[in-house]
Amino acid sequence: MESIQIRMQKLVDKDEYEEAIHILNQSPLEHSNASVLSIASYAYLQLSEIDKARKFVSKALSIDNNNTLAKLTLAKIKLRISDNDEAYRITNELFKNTNDIDVIATHSTALRVTNRLPECVKLCNNELKNYPNNVILNINKGIIELSKGNVQSALVSLRIAYQEKPHLSQIWQILLKLSYQNHDFDLSIELSHKLVDQGKDVLENLKIMANCYYEKKQINKAVFTYKKIIKMDAMIPSVWNNLGLMYHSQSKIKHAIECYNKSLEIEEDYVPALNGLGMSYLDQNNPKKALRVLNEAIELDKKNPDVCNNIARAYFASGDLENAFKYYQVALTIDPKKIITIENFVSLLVQLYDENKKNELLKLLNDKSYEVFLFKSPRLTILLAIYYWNNQEFKKSKQH
Repeated sequence: MESIQIRMQKLVDKDEYEEAIHILNQSPLEHSNASVLSIASYAYLQLSEIDKARKFVSKALSIDNNNTLAKLTLAKIKLRISDNDEAYRITNELFKNTNDIDVIATHSTALRVTNRLPECVKLCNNELKNYPNNVILNINKGIIELSKGNVQSALVSLRIAYQEKPHLSQIWQILLKLSYQNHDFDLSIELSHKLVDQGKDVLENLKIMANCYYEKKQINKAVFTYKKIIKMDAMIPSVWNNLGLMYHSQSKIKHAIECYNKSLEIEEDYVPALNGLGMSYLDQNNPKKALRVLNEAIELDKKNPDVCNNIARAYFASGDLENAFKYYQVALTIDPKKIITIENFVSLLVQLYDENKKNELLKLLNDKSYEVFLFKSPRLTILLAIYYWNNQEFKKSKQH
């Protein structure tokens, strides 16, 4: 039969802290066992009951002042209350006399929080060779890598920690930020839900959640989430604008216009909403009205490639191909890799027969960096085929 100590340790390892404490409370004879009391202290610490954690570890040390587990638990309490120098003193002493991975991992934290970063990195790298999935080592390495600007390395380490201990809430926010930046929208949604449920940075995390749903083309969920944000705070222009974008993607143009206007009521010079409003008027076949608001937007932000692209679209729709050509060139100068602008520009050039304009197209296409877009954009491939067909360049048409 397993001892009380082993049973409690197994429960703690599974984050079942209350059950571990319950077992101790049912076993009064174990209250003289320093290791058992130390496990109970750690369980109370994880439940944020600091006073009880201190009480139990003090009792454990009074029974056995040299008990490694008790000293280690005391160091963890010191880290929790930010008595970092004392935590380092304790772990450094233990580290010299044991190869226990829990001691090593806790010492790595003490090294990090006392700014002994080179020592911490060296320790983490050495020990991760033997314990690649250790949560604490991966967290400490991830945090240091992030501070050095090594985002991908940080993300790898923190993902491992999360996979091992998904309930470790202290890494949720930083991992959410990194996963969102790296377009891991599934993990971002999962983490944002957890943080919202905990009541942490609810508005910001709901925004991330909604954006992720949009990126995953789950528009109804995105709309629901933005409406939830608006119920909490109806005075955020970006939220109304993004809700407008959701409606726009569903071709609910009237609803989109209402949202863009609401955004502009809150902040009259909000460029994204002016741009969205211009797009909506274009979709209503009203290029003159579109140009009016888009010109307002470009005066506020002259280097906005999206606004330039939509101004070009508006000129194109109104039959002013020269100005359309001009603004597509401006848009591509600002952001030469934006696929929608390239598609629209080629669409315009297909309809032009001026030799100078053709040369502009060929100059664009001869840049090999654009070859990658052919695999991402069926529309662009078709447009190029039409262009070459019109110019009797059959071989190139077949190639594309």
